[in-house]
Amino acid sequence: MSYHPDEGPNLALGVLDKGILKPHLDLGFYNYGSLYFYLWQGAAAINQTYGFVRLPSTGSPDHPVTDSPAAIILIGRYLTVILSVLTVLCLYKIGERLYGYWGGIITSSCYAVAPGVVMHSHYATVDIPSIFFIVLCLLFTMQFANDPANGPVSWKSVTLAGLAAGLAAATKYSCLLVVLSPFAMIVWRVVYRKSPWVLASLLLISSCLIGFLIGCPGSLLDSHAFFRDFFFELHKSGQGMGLLFVDTGNGWLYPLHISLPLALGYPLFLLSILGVFLPINNRKPEEIALAVFCVAYYGMIAMAKVRFFRYALPLIPILCIYCSRLFAPNMERRIGFRRTLRALAACSISVALFISMAIDNSMCGVDPRDQAMRFLSQYANQDKSVAFATTPWYYTPPFSPWFTAMSVQQRRDAAGKVSTFRLILPAQGKEWDNSALTPPPDFCVLSNLESSDALRLREPDALQFMNKLRTQYKVRVFENPPSLFGFQIHYHSYVPVDWLYANPVIYVYSRDKA
Repeated sequence: MSYHPDEGPNLALGVLDKGILKPHLDLGFYNYGSLYFYLWQGAAAINQTYGFVRLPSTGSPDHPVTDSPAAIILIGRYLTVILSVLTVLCLYKIGERLYGYWGGIITSSCYAVAPGVVMHSHYATVDIPSIFFIVLCLLFTMQFANDPANGPVSWKSVTLAGLAAGLAAATKYSCLLVVLSPFAMIVWRVVYRKSPWVLASLLLISSCLIGFLIGCPGSLLDSHAFFRDFFFELHKSGQGMGLLFVDTGNGWLYPLHISLPLALGYPLFLLSILGVFLPINNRKPEEIALAVFCVAYYGMIAMAKVRFFRYALPLIPILCIYCSRLFAPNMERRIGFRRTLRALAACSISVALFISMAIDNSMCGVDPRDQAMRFLSQYANQDKSVAFATTPWYYTPPFSPWFTAMSVQQRRDAAGKVSTFRLILPAQGKEWDNSALTPPPDFCVLSNLESSDALRLREPDALQFMNKLRTQYKVRVFENPPSLFGFQIHYHSYVPVDWLYANPVIYVYSRDKA
């Protein structure tokens, strides 16, 4: 299975039907919209027919097949890449329409090299695919912005914009807010061009609803499961997830301080902010439509208690468009420092590209969990004990393939079946159980993904646990940080966990000082 905590559930609940690969409409899993999973099902079915991707199942390394979990997950990742590339092309068309040829080049280039986009384009998850439908909606919105004055808007463009907004929501529910962009454009035309608006608004809303039902028919087929999972996600967003994101600052400043600089790189982020505010006047009406979605979506994630950095990714296309705004011919004349702006753009894009290449380089290396497992394999013996501070999960070296299972109980049961070591888990429902270190185990394995928040918040049990380890054990650190040409990317003290999925730090504490 995958080390990404969402890919396994996405595969098991969104693509497979009772463990079997076959297309089906009612997923019974509606924490996200269904559209991406339908596309994934279709892509996996095509692969099963033509055999483009074959990978072995766990325990059968010499028998690659098209329907192994590894093969199906890889197909999902390819699908994400395809949709990401299509997003780049759509952004070029938007930038070109607004600011000419170079506007299209800069908009699409900024998005293509944005580190957060590059990182999450590797995963079989809904985050990047939903952005494609957001951008598609914005593209159709741009098309009817300049329809003739005093006349009706283009019904085709309004319909397509609404459909795209519905499909975006059917991929990830929060993306429904993009429908505010075409609606804002309709309102603008009413105010400034005296265009009819009732039919246009009704058409937008109805086409949006149709798009959502096309992409997520389970909302009707199994409304009980749909509302159960939808409200679960809504409640989680409002209540938080344990220690994650506790005391991480003001929610309105968090995206500006953490998420967006990580996703774009600081130079490109600052350039996009410059594009938002300079110059103040001479705004295009299309920019109003972009701003409406941007402000609404920003407000939503700012108020949430769950602050994964990937939640800010739908803002990246808008900020890339604002970057290109600085290089429109009329803007350059007004601002008055054309060469400086171009140098800033070249440097910003280069820095973002360097970070993205460093991330890719890290992903191509040996995963720290595998590095740690190779080290521990030297001492494989049922008499050797390995302790954990929390129940093993995706951040744990692969003692068992079931450590990526969704159920905590499945993972605990899997630990009891490991034959290479005697695994010691914390008591049921308890983390940082110090009794796991009594009597002292031979090894203890930790990851920064499970430990950073507890130590940051100075949880007493965690501090006591770590004090025992530091005084009685020798630690070995396994990591594969983003680096390129000998230069390593360093982060500030706090980094969201979903930035570290592909490059966690694994600590192996060894009692025998081996």
